[in-house]
Amino acid sequence: MTKRTMSPSKADVARAVSGAIEGGVQIGQVSVLRDGSIVIVPKGMVEPAILDDEIDAKLAAFAR
Repeated sequence: MTKRTMSPSKADVARAVSGAIEGGVQIGQVSVLRDGSIVIVPKGMVEPAILDDEIDAKLAAFAR
């Protein structure tokens, strides 16, 4: 059984995007994963930047 988390609000996504833009990132794509992580893919990048402080714990739990 999968654990459901709350999805981020539009305001959460907007905050993440504006923070990335203020940091000089040219955004190519924004996605919200089922676990609630916000993923921002900069223009011209292959690897996405996952904005989630708990990503290591989530990946470890997924690997189990």
